[in-house]
Amino acid sequence: MHFALIISALIVFTTVHAADFRDEKGDRLEGKITLPIAFPEASRTCMLILLFCWSIFLSIFWNAGTIIFIMLSGLGAIVGVRFFTQRKADADRRSYLLYNIWLSLAHICLGAGQFQASLIPFLSHPMLQL
Repeated sequence: MHFALIISALIVFTTVHAADFRDEKGDRLEGKITLPIAFPEASRTCMLILLFCWSIFLSIFWNAGTIIFIMLSGLGAIVGVRFFTQRKADADRRSYLLYNIWLSLAHICLGAGQFQASLIPFLSHPMLQL
């Protein structure tokens, strides 16, 4: 259980700047220094790489099926490419919405992986063996 919480925190910590793209103009006016303002290219490149890498890691680590792998990595790639290529405020708002869908799916994978791992001792009980 602790491992899933650590992975969840790492995912959020490494991708949370997705929220900062959608109001970059307002943040500049208020004098805020966010990753997209301080490192505009690097922050977008990070989204492109990290979403796809996290998707692959989660799919492989939790031994997710092919459909989950395709959904998670496909959505991660789409969202990452959107953040990297579409840089207007409206596009960033849509990308952030898609990012939240990806993040929800990533957390579902974490939860499903933990649930599956918790069933292994139960399913290997001698009374359940045929």
